[in-house]
Amino acid sequence: MAEPRAGAALPEGRCRRLLDSLPGLVWACRADGTCDFASSSWITYTGVPASELHGLGWQRVLHPDDQARAARAWRHALASAGRFAVEARIRRHDGGYRWFSIRSAPSLDDRGAVVDWSGIAVDIHEQHEHARNDSQDLARAFDVLDRGDACFVLDHDFRFVFVNPRQEHLSQKPRSETLGRSLWEVYPSLAGPHSRYFREYNRVMRERVPAEFDEHYAPLDLWTHVNVYPTKEGGIAVFFRDVTARKRIEEERRHLVAALRETAARADHSRAQLEAIFQAIPDGVVVFDMQGNVVLVNSAEATKYALTSAKQICVAHFAERYELTDLDGRVLPVDEWPVYRALRGESFAGWQLHTRRLDTGQAWIFNFSGEPVRDEQGQQVLAVVVKRDVTEHRRAEEALRQSEEQYRAFFETGIVGMGQVDPATGRILRVNDRYCDITGYSREELLSGTVHDMTHPDDRQADWEKYCRMVRGEVDEYCAEKRYICKDGRLIWVHVAARLIRDAAGAPVRSVGIMQDITQRKEAEQALRESEAALREADRRKDEFLAMLSHELRNPLAPIRNGLYILERAPPGGPQARRAHAAIERQVTHMTRLIDDLLDVTRISRGKIQLQRERVELGELLHRLAEDLGPSFDQAGVKLEVDVGPEPLSVDGDPTRLAQIVGNLLANAAKFTPRGGHALLSAKREGGLAVVRVRDDGAGIPQETLPHVFEPFVQADCTLDRSRGGLGLGLSLVKGLCEMHGGTVTAESAGRGQGAQFTVRLPLAPAVAWSRAAAPTAAPRELPRRVLVIEDNVDAAETLRDALGMGDHVVEVAFAGPEGIEKARRFEPDVVLCDIGLPGMDGYGVARTIRADPKLRSVYLVALSGYALQEDVERSRQAGFDRHMAKPPSLSALEKMLAEVGSGKLKEAAGTG
Repeated sequence: MAEPRAGAALPEGRCRRLLDSLPGLVWACRADGTCDFASSSWITYTGVPASELHGLGWQRVLHPDDQARAARAWRHALASAGRFAVEARIRRHDGGYRWFSIRSAPSLDDRGAVVDWSGIAVDIHEQHEHARNDSQDLARAFDVLDRGDACFVLDHDFRFVFVNPRQEHLSQKPRSETLGRSLWEVYPSLAGPHSRYFREYNRVMRERVPAEFDEHYAPLDLWTHVNVYPTKEGGIAVFFRDVTARKRIEEERRHLVAALRETAARADHSRAQLEAIFQAIPDGVVVFDMQGNVVLVNSAEATKYALTSAKQICVAHFAERYELTDLDGRVLPVDEWPVYRALRGESFAGWQLHTRRLDTGQAWIFNFSGEPVRDEQGQQVLAVVVKRDVTEHRRAEEALRQSEEQYRAFFETGIVGMGQVDPATGRILRVNDRYCDITGYSREELLSGTVHDMTHPDDRQADWEKYCRMVRGEVDEYCAEKRYICKDGRLIWVHVAARLIRDAAGAPVRSVGIMQDITQRKEAEQALRESEAALREADRRKDEFLAMLSHELRNPLAPIRNGLYILERAPPGGPQARRAHAAIERQVTHMTRLIDDLLDVTRISRGKIQLQRERVELGELLHRLAEDLGPSFDQAGVKLEVDVGPEPLSVDGDPTRLAQIVGNLLANAAKFTPRGGHALLSAKREGGLAVVRVRDDGAGIPQETLPHVFEPFVQADCTLDRSRGGLGLGLSLVKGLCEMHGGTVTAESAGRGQGAQFTVRLPLAPAVAWSRAAAPTAAPRELPRRVLVIEDNVDAAETLRDALGMGDHVVEVAFAGPEGIEKARRFEPDVVLCDIGLPGMDGYGVARTIRADPKLRSVYLVALSGYALQEDVERSRQAGFDRHMAKPPSLSALEKMLAEVGSGKLKEAAGTG
């Protein structure tokens, strides 16, 4: 027997029998691509005579759906003189179809011209169907959530906006160096029309169509398979796969085929044709004689395992170096190896075994096929073993299985709701536990319904139309914020995003999506909108208030200025002088009331008002108020009626503030009731409450204003002349003071022109035995006092000096802090009235200096200030003042205070005047 070697030639007859015995369909063509040889296995399988297969007849036994694709590939191979490889279905003699891997390579002469073609078709039907059925759906589903390729996303200016970890690893650049930067800045070698990356990326960005290509990246010596897709944001998404190993294998195969072509060109045409067919088989082929010696190997096997030694190679050679294990892990004895099965005359295909090289530990997974070769008398003379390396295929299957497990774990343990939906009906196909938690439904309840069932009726139509746009292919992704109705009836807001999974034909199979509960975010957004609206409303009211304040403060200035003009020119005590004096007093009182209201609102909002509580007989208080305000009603032409029964209505409250509550309501009744109208003040007991009502038949309150009538600066009178005046603070004060007394106030009105009624409810005081109060003692006779006024406002200081001088007091004036201290030491006053905001030294410094002087320690110090909040009073007390009085001070209060100098009442009265 001749020594085996790679590419050794055989006699033509024996070579034909050998090719007929191969586990595949062998064929050959002329240089123009017309078939002129088909093995007996081809004719047996198809049931078509050789004459009908010749020419281009072999293409007619392909499946109709595969013929056009195979013809295109064949024409391309003929035109390029390159390899031909296609997977297609070939019709069997009984009419059925099976998948085959069909491959061919040309033989070239010395000038590089094609001499002929040789090829083989190998049955891959089981592997093809198994891979398609097992991986197709899951691979697409997992691809929706996690692609294994290197990936980055560019915006329309080619700036990086996303880089996945695989891309970082492949490019050897961390994302911190790429995000936000231009692709051409990060990879300058790609910039310019010389780069295919540059041309393809710009084409996709410009034409908004996908692109796919292979290209060599020189800086890293990598071959890359690139897919480029336009994004809906106007940029592009790029997916990379390292195909360097595949490219190198293809290059090695090209070199090998070239060498085979050169050998075949020098051989006899017929023998060379058969030899080329044998050598072109991509799988490893080893031919054994009946003693187990290797007599022939094809190039694929020889190249991979360096089987070029001149020494005899037999099964023992392989047994010393390799170990074969079945899929259950059982090590096969040598006599069970594929070669011995073939030597025993067995025909088999697709036997998958693990193969390990004992000296290096290198391992593969091979699909083995075997076939006996018989002579003309039917006697077996050879055994052919074909093996295909499916290691990468099995690794891909294992990776796919792991991916399935990862997807299942990701789906079931996700922190967001996840589900799958039938795109045709909206029926829910699958949900995870988080989806159930969010909606409150069990898995069984959800799988028996549709997403429409949970969607709020007002959202269903628009939501379904948006979903259908994705199903129709108009958009890549469905994304929506909508309302769901939970099982317990709660309404929640959810954010839903989904993508489609399509079958091989592109038809939608299901959608995979995630769902997040965004109810809290939506409620926060609504609260923010309401808060912004409230702030805008408050800002509007502030502007209105400032306009009202300007109007109300300016109005009294004209009569005051006119009155002063009259007083300068009219005879003292005459009618004109008296009218001017009365007008000035009314306007000053009005301005004081406005300022007091402003201060009271501020004090109430800050909780600074201290009630001076005592037992108050409400009936007596109401009668006095009606009597005091009677002239105001008479002047307005409004009749005031009082309906207060004899039953005692005793409350625990501050009589001044209670009078302020009712006084404000009565003042409004007089102000907003037209001449000839009526007002009623009533009070009665209702359970444990004293109920006071003020009702009028005046202007009424518009319905849109009624809910806001107790808010500061709100007024129903928005006319330009503002004939009724006021700052809109009265009712706000009423509400605040009522609540401080533990009571409430409400407003009622049928609308504009229908009058209004205000109802105050105050808790009654516990019943106690009453005794008639002692008659007040006569006020002590006022004695002249020595008074020092320290005030930097010259007009205010001099008018106060003149006013106090009319009461026989001795008054001195100083216009600055240091001057006031000097005068105090010379003048030795009984009382010092000191402004706080003084030049040179403020009032606090003056007070501390006076208290530090032994001669002046007994002087009664009174602070005069436009600031009268509780913290202002406390600061004055800490500086040494005995009393804090708000500007402008009441002259009657000053006279009373001066009359009591020296009595014990002064210390008790310390505080605001």
